[in-house]
Amino acid sequence: MFGNRLKNYAKGMAMAAILLEEGEKVALMMGNEAIARGALEAGAQFVTAYPGTPSSEVLANLSRVASKAGIYVEWSTNEKVAFEAAYSAALAGLRSMTVMKHLGTHWILDPLAVAAITGVDAGLVIVSADDPHPHSSQSSVDTRFHGRIVNIPVVEPSDPAEAKDLIVWAMDLSEEMKTPVLFRYTAAVAHSKAPVRLGPLRLEKREPNFPKDHPRLVSIAPHARANIPKLFERLERVEKVFEGEPFVQRFGPDSGVWGLITTGVPHNYAMDVLAAEGLLERVPVLKLIGQYPIPEGPVLDFLRSVDKVVVLEELEPFVEDQVIRIAKLNGVEVEIYGKNTGHLPRYGEYSPELVGRVLSDLFDVNYPALALATLDEVSSSVERRIPQMCA
Repeated sequence: MFGNRLKNYAKGMAMAAILLEEGEKVALMMGNEAIARGALEAGAQFVTAYPGTPSSEVLANLSRVASKAGIYVEWSTNEKVAFEAAYSAALAGLRSMTVMKHLGTHWILDPLAVAAITGVDAGLVIVSADDPHPHSSQSSVDTRFHGRIVNIPVVEPSDPAEAKDLIVWAMDLSEEMKTPVLFRYTAAVAHSKAPVRLGPLRLEKREPNFPKDHPRLVSIAPHARANIPKLFERLERVEKVFEGEPFVQRFGPDSGVWGLITTGVPHNYAMDVLAAEGLLERVPVLKLIGQYPIPEGPVLDFLRSVDKVVVLEELEPFVEDQVIRIAKLNGVEVEIYGKNTGHLPRYGEYSPELVGRVLSDLFDVNYPALALATLDEVSSSVERRIPQMCA
C-alpha cells in the first residue's frame, strides 16, 4: 500500500513539473492533465471543482502547482457551490474555471441560467465531463443540452491535445463575448493519453473588483426582462466566431457523394476508417468543435456539397437535429444518416469498431475492425482503474 502511494506521489510531482514547464515542448499527458495545463495557459486565477470520475484529476493536478502558479483552487462542498464561487470570481474580473462530471452539471442549472443573463466580466469556463459508457456513473446524460437550455456556447474537444488548446480558446471566447462557456468532454478524452504541445503559460495577477451594477447583477424580473435580449445578441456574435477556425474545421475534398459531420472522439475513429480505406481524398469531413450555437453558414455550405451525410456524435442527436433543421429550412435535398435513422445508437461509448461497422455498411467498404481477441489481450495488459465514491 505504501509503495503504491509513493509511486502515485512521484507521478504527481513529475506531472506538476510538466504543468509549470516553460517553452514549447511536447509532453505525454492524460486528457485531464492537459485540461489542467490549459487552465494555466488560459490565465485562470480561480478554479473550483467537486470530485467525480471522469473529471477528478483536473483539480487534483492543479492543486499541486497552485501556490507556485499563484492561483486559487478549491474542492467545493458541492457542484453548485463550485459554480457559484467561480461565477462570482468571473464577475470580479478573474478568469475562472469550474470542473465537475455530468451529474454535477444538472445541479448548477439554476445559477447557470442567471449567469447566462447577467454575463461575466472575465472568462468563465464550465468543464463538464460526460460518461457515455458509463464507466463510473449511475446515469449517462448529454450535458450539451444544458448549454442550449440556458443559451450559452457549447464546445467539445476530440483528444487531449485539443482539450488543452480548447480551454484557452473557450476562456478567450468567454471573456470577449462576456458569457459563460460550457466545455463538454467525455471519459475517453479525460483518461486517454496523447502527445500535447505545450504553449506559453499565462499567469495572471489581476486584482478582483466586484462591480456594483444592480440593473445587471440583481436579476429580479424587471432587470431580467431588460437583460435577456442581450443574451441572444451575445449568442449571435458567438455564432459568427464559430463559423471560422478553430471552432469549425474541414478536411478532404470540396464535394463528394458521401460526407461526414463529426464531433468529439468519434471524429478520430472516422478519420481512421477513411485512412484505412483510402477515402481521405474522396469523402469531405466537417468537424464541429463549436456546437451551440451551431455555425449555420459552414454547415449549409457543407450540406450543399454532398448528396448524403453521416453525423457522428456520442449520446443524443444534439448536432444531428440541428443539421436536419438547417437542411429542411433551406430546402437542401440531402440524405442525413445517424441516430434518427437508426444507424447509430443514442447510448453508450462509441468505439473504432462501431464507427467502422456503420461506415462500412453505408460506404460499402470492408473496414477491418480489430479482432475481439486482440482487444481482450490489450485490455488485460492495462492496469485496472477502480472507481471510488466521488473520486
